[in-house]
Amino acid sequence: MLNQKKMLNQKFLADIQFNRIQILIIFMIEEIIGAGDIHLDLVRKTLLVQLYLFLLMQYLLTGLTIGKQFRLILAKSLKLYDLNLNYQFNESTQFWFGRYLNRKISNISIVDGLQFEKAFSFLTAGVVIGSRPNFTDFGLNTKLFEYGIYLNRVDTLGNGIMENTFSLFQQTNNLITDRRFAYLQHTNNIISNIYLFASTEVDLYKRAGVEKDDFSLTSLYLSARYAPVREFSLNLSYDARKNVYYYETFKSLSDSVLENETRQGFRVRSVIRPFSNLSIGLQYGYRHSKSDVKPSENYGGNISYSMIPIIQSSFGVNFNRLHN
Repeated sequence: MLNQKKMLNQKFLADIQFNRIQILIIFMIEEIIGAGDIHLDLVRKTLLVQLYLFLLMQYLLTGLTIGKQFRLILAKSLKLYDLNLNYQFNESTQFWFGRYLNRKISNISIVDGLQFEKAFSFLTAGVVIGSRPNFTDFGLNTKLFEYGIYLNRVDTLGNGIMENTFSLFQQTNNLITDRRFAYLQHTNNIISNIYLFASTEVDLYKRAGVEKDDFSLTSLYLSARYAPVREFSLNLSYDARKNVYYYETFKSLSDSVLENETRQGFRVRSVIRPFSNLSIGLQYGYRHSKSDVKPSENYGGNISYSMIPIIQSSFGVNFNRLHN
């Protein structure tokens, strides 16, 4: 009986991922705190009844109280991306404490911890000490400790701006090296109507039987956006990357993952806005690696119209096709 309840509990945790349940939760919160219309319409009342019946059924099958089920649903549905305290000592010195995505090192993703930054006359230097969120639910996980430094410089050339950032990071799992790498990011809009972006990562650590230093290009990404007028834009991008391997976090994976080859691809996307509320997009992508029998191609498009009269809503149609 206990094993059966455990299996049902696990099934419940999987079931609560459905969007319908998440929508019902929103309706129930509005009912509880009175944030919605006091006179909920019949449809919303029906949805609330369905949710209550669902939670009651789960209680009868698993023994989980409705309150605990509600907390589990929120824990699985709620994702926190930014919550931090920012303190500025002066115009050139500041720190962030909490969950923060630093624009200068955006490829590192969100960090839970402390970030300190000092601006000098010729560059800005920063130190990061914290942890990575869980891969599965984006929750706090102090076992995924990481630390690093970054150097950032912004230059003005004519009417444009060029920005470069270089960083070194060590990521761990239970204080055992997971990954060590260098990251370089470049952006500029020096040429009128053109925005350029480039980034690359180089892994500096490898574990193949024994630990050793390494210098292996993991990824290279280049993109250009051309927008001469508001009604038209063209985006071109190229990327070449290998699978990133975290030696401790995913150490149960086969060693064959370490021998992954570089996958290359490029993408073209164009957006046309013939009218203020009408947008038409077209895209094409191409990707291949040496082991592929045939390269992969995908193409598609979309049409969307916003602020439809009377109903004040939006309508869109998307099409995408993958060929390999």
